[in-house]
Amino acid sequence: MNKKKCKNCFCFDKEKRVCKVNILHEGKNINMPVNTNDNCHYIELGVPVEQVRFWEGAIMTGKQ
Repeated sequence: MNKKKCKNCFCFDKEKRVCKVNILHEGKNINMPVNTNDNCHYIELGVPVEQVRFWEGAIMTGKQ
């Protein structure tokens, strides 16, 4: 079975060695530390990950 590895994922921050998917815990953003050959922890745990994009202009003007 082909497992998804952190090193192949756009969410992997190579410099900080963390997953860029934010976890909100007690009002703080947390990024999970990971290694390049780790399997995706979110897939293994069955956590749904949703991509949400915001543009600064959209927030200020309501336009994209």
